[in-house]
Amino acid sequence: MALTLVLSVGLDPEVLGIRNIVLQSAGYTALRATSLKAAVDCFQALDFDLILLCQSIPAQEKSRLTSWIRASGSRIPIVSVSEKPCQRDAFADVTAESDPKALLAGIEEALAKVEAPAGWGVASGREKDAVVMPPKGLAAVQG
Repeated sequence: MALTLVLSVGLDPEVLGIRNIVLQSAGYTALRATSLKAAVDCFQALDFDLILLCQSIPAQEKSRLTSWIRASGSRIPIVSVSEKPCQRDAFADVTAESDPKALLAGIEEALAKVEAPAGWGVASGREKDAVVMPPKGLAAVQG
């Protein structure tokens, strides 16, 4: 597996720490952000392959953060962790349950969508080469 950098965002540092251990054991490199401001700062500073949103973030805050990311022009895959089976977050590309096996399956599903977007016969492999400059308006996210 190529190096995959995941931004893991949540309000509970203990949950993020455990989740990052799971991610690292599966071969991912994970960086955690324990606030929306930290998430925005990390997103602007590094080129992540995926954003993972913890169930500890209220839905309205998840929506604000993902709206800001999409407004920046980024198509980075976003996975939202749910507390309940079959719960779907409309703003995420994939919603995954919090148990490790389901979480990793959700991440793989989201990354596979990037590699072979719907309607494309073959992915170009150059999707990551695009340079995206996020908007300067952090106040909308920092609330």
